[in-house]
Amino acid sequence: MATATKEAKTPGPGPVEVFITVEKIGGHKRAFVVPGRISTGKNETKVPYINWENRTEGVVRLWFPFGERVFKEHVEHKKGKVDFVANTFDIPPGGTLKLTVKDAADDGTYHYHVYCDEIHDSAQGNSEPEVDVP
Repeated sequence: MATATKEAKTPGPGPVEVFITVEKIGGHKRAFVVPGRISTGKNETKVPYINWENRTEGVVRLWFPFGERVFKEHVEHKKGKVDFVANTFDIPPGGTLKLTVKDAADDGTYHYHVYCDEIHDSAQGNSEPEVDVP
């Protein structure tokens, strides 16, 4: 008697981890987003979410002007629907921000901005940090 076998399902990619750090270069503090450029993938290669971790000593403010094209509504936000254009996400020192990638995110390259209170300036990635879809 033949028995049916179930094919093992390969899990999709894990979340993307992004770190915001401050380094001293040439006697001056500078903030960096590592990695500076990330990709969300698409279909079976789509990442479930992106985590931004603040590894600085001050608050980090992330502004993603067209975030609604890439991310689902930010579930931890207490005021209902998020207006990505008008609002920043404040990440305390040692804190993280988790944004869930939409299943049907709009293709494109999206610049976002990270302001670091510790150095009173913006963080750098590959000039400006970017998210590529897919």
